[in-house]
This record gives sequence, C-alpha cells and structure tokens, in this order.
Amino acid sequence: HCVASYGMKCLTGESAIVRLLKNETPALTIEVQPISRLVIQIRGKHNRRPEQHEMEVIKEWVKTKGLNGISEQ
Repeated sequence: HCVASYGMKCLTGESAIVRLLKNETPALTIEVQPISRLVIQIRGKHNRRPEQHEMEVIKEWVKTKGLNGISEQ
C-alpha cells in the first residue's frame, strides 16, 4: 500500500487521503471519496486492516466530519 500512488487521484479530486496518528506516528491511512463522502479504504503499515479500537476512532471521526459512512470492511 503506497499512498504516493494516489497523488493524481487527489489532484483531480477523486480521492482525499487522511492519516490517523497514534502518539504522533502514522497508524492508518484513510481514503475518502469526496463526491460520495464515503471512506473507501483504510490501511496501516504493510496493508494491515484497522483494529477494532482504531475503527471506533474512525467511526467517530466520520460522524464529526459529516461523512456518509464507511464502505469498506
């Protein structure tokens, strides 16, 4: 999972990339599709999937940002 490969999608507005930090260290990378306002991908180092406690944080973040939900998982 290399977020750098999403650069063009971000430039064209197809995607937005957000980082979840834990103790100021990147823990997860989150891809949001701006048009649908959905989280469409969540990955950590070595493409790992988020742990349950991380998903709880992401779900709260989705609510506070007024996004439409999480389509992946």
